[in-house]
Amino acid sequence: MTKKNPEMVQIESLIDAGNYDKAYKFLNSLNFENFEENTQLILYRFMSFALRKLSRNKESIAIADLGFKKSNEIGNILLAVDFLNLQIISYIWMYRLRKASKLINKVTNLLSTIKEKDSEDFKKRFATIVQRKGALNWLNGNVNMAVELCEESLKIQEELGNEEGIMECLLIIGLCYTSLRTRLDEAIEYAQRCQSLAVEINDKETLLMNQNTLGKIFSLKGLYNKALYYLNQALSIAENLKRKLIISAIFNNIAIIYHHKGEFDKAISTFEKALVLAQEIKNKVTQCIICGNLEEVYLLKGDINQSKFYFLELEKIYNEKSDNKKIEYVYRINKALLLKENKRIHDTAEAEQILKELVQEEDLQADTLIQALILLCDLLMEEIYQTENLEIVEEIKPYINQLIKISKLSNSYWVVAETYTLLAKLKLLDSNFKEAKKLLKRAQNIADNKGMHLLGVKISAEHDKLLNQLNLWKRMGIENITLKQRLKFADMNDQIERLIWKRDLSSIKPSEEDPILLLVLAKGGTPVLSHIFTEEWSHDDDLVGGFLSALDSFIGELFSEGLDRAVFGKYMVIVKSFNSFSIFYLFKGQSYMATKRLDKFVENIVNSKELKRIFDRFYENHVFVELKKYPHLERIFNEIFIERSQLLIKEFDSLRL
Repeated sequence: MTKKNPEMVQIESLIDAGNYDKAYKFLNSLNFENFEENTQLILYRFMSFALRKLSRNKESIAIADLGFKKSNEIGNILLAVDFLNLQIISYIWMYRLRKASKLINKVTNLLSTIKEKDSEDFKKRFATIVQRKGALNWLNGNVNMAVELCEESLKIQEELGNEEGIMECLLIIGLCYTSLRTRLDEAIEYAQRCQSLAVEINDKETLLMNQNTLGKIFSLKGLYNKALYYLNQALSIAENLKRKLIISAIFNNIAIIYHHKGEFDKAISTFEKALVLAQEIKNKVTQCIICGNLEEVYLLKGDINQSKFYFLELEKIYNEKSDNKKIEYVYRINKALLLKENKRIHDTAEAEQILKELVQEEDLQADTLIQALILLCDLLMEEIYQTENLEIVEEIKPYINQLIKISKLSNSYWVVAETYTLLAKLKLLDSNFKEAKKLLKRAQNIADNKGMHLLGVKISAEHDKLLNQLNLWKRMGIENITLKQRLKFADMNDQIERLIWKRDLSSIKPSEEDPILLLVLAKGGTPVLSHIFTEEWSHDDDLVGGFLSALDSFIGELFSEGLDRAVFGKYMVIVKSFNSFSIFYLFKGQSYMATKRLDKFVENIVNSKELKRIFDRFYENHVFVELKKYPHLERIFNEIFIERSQLLIKEFDSLRL
């Protein structure tokens, strides 16, 4: 076994401990000529790696280029690949993507010449270049391909136990799922795994990117306090690394959260910090966006003079860069915003015209188009309030449908869910209650399926509220209550505000229901299992009988309309199906956690052959299922409905801490 020289042992120890600055200084103090050729190359590799970790990318590339040339001269392909990989990651961090792409092709060609493809040395280099391809695809917007490549690399890196490689793959996958906005719960899992490794390895740049990612994820989920925690952590690292562009972007993201929380003074001071940095680095597009954000916050605060000041600043940039489409669109949308708030008929009409022209632009970016559509809907809703003209409701619907379509295409599922909620409330105005209920169910499903569980709680509460107030809504239609009163009763203003800025859900807490009765029916309505939770119902046959009789009146309606809940007197009932059985759960309180509880019960049954067989046997022997005769079923039932020890949603568990 070859004994390593003491210098190499010391360098490896410093690198493994994440002391990259000390490692570089020690390497710089060495005279490389005192070492044999292969050792020199390894020292160059360590030096380039340490510089990369210190964000000194240009220096890292220079050393790696020197090392590549020397490796090539002696025919050491593996080391040559290492030096190219170091250059690639530096070019990627510097956003020089064409250069990175050329070097990736070079590495791929070199690796193809290696015959021993089962060796650990080959697998490590192959996994690294696959990850680099993934990172490049992410930056080029090919997100699904980026995930596929990084998953492939991750599998090999995990087999090899290469923590550095595992961390790099987890970072990109977390970033991809965040940008897709469709798998936020998985994005958190990848980002948290990445976080642990980045701390252990002491990789500041990965920590910066990953904490910024976690901030974005929790912001998308409406968990703004958690988002602020991670963004502030990222900000601290960015400031230490003196990355002005990233610092400005993080300030902007933090300010947007304060904006959504309604903490306007904090939003203003943070936007102003972002603006100063954007001016220092002479980034006109970023300056333009931040001025627009400041204009909007000052409008919400009621300070029209300061709002005009920032619009004029934006206008100066636009006049200098009128050929820049991004700046032009930001200018037009903010002009419409200012005109809209003036409330004068002429200004409102001009704002409406600007917004209607904007939403027809073919090359408008999704986020800007979404903002324009929301503002246009808000403006038309104001017109409905003023005129009480129901015809405007028909005018607004195509824009709402366009908003839903573009939000889906851009994976802006928060907007999709809230827009379906808005559409449901519009259906209430013309007494289309069935459609309103369907839209609210669709909105909640979107929120839950995309990991925005607190938004799901809010929408579910809206659905419960509608069911409890249904008779009142029906009476309004009969008694010809004014449109303005119905708009107010539907909280339409609040719903529009939630689309524009009011997105903080930190005050929302899912509440537990009070269970009354659980009933499982077979085909034809034959009882298979029942459990009464309260003494009141266990001693009153009329209550149980009344509920069984009432099932006939709404069971057909629920299934035919694809709904999952109904009101029974002062109680709520939710229904789920599995195989050929239907489960009815009667309770007092909000339905959100009750639905999750019933979902968990059904999930346990369908995923267990033993539990499924208990119910399937009913069609053979027609024997009523008693919990005490089936210990496994009884244990699951008690865990979910009695002890409530089965975790329904991890996010809620963390909120309780």
